[in-house]
Amino acid sequence: MRFGTGPIRAASIVLHDAAGAPLAVGSTVQLHGKRASAGVVGYDGVVYLEGLGSSNALDVQTPAGDCTATLDYRAKAQTVPVFGPLVCRGKRP
Repeated sequence: MRFGTGPIRAASIVLHDAAGAPLAVGSTVQLHGKRASAGVVGYDGVVYLEGLGSSNALDVQTPAGDCTATLDYRAKAQTVPVFGPLVCRGKRP
């Protein structure tokens, strides 16, 4: 029997708003275009995401409105890396 195991590209990501404050607990984060890759922001603006590519666009829904952030994934460590704080900026119409 074969198990579909392999490396998981995951990270803990610290997200802040444009004023430098951590995003609200309970805000939702999704990798742009990937419904299965989603997470919920916890304390201090931290969210855990899997399925990351080399370059990632994050779509975020907060109580104050939607915003986006970008993450370039460049980790080679065996442990889950922590990135940020990344600034989440309001979406343009």
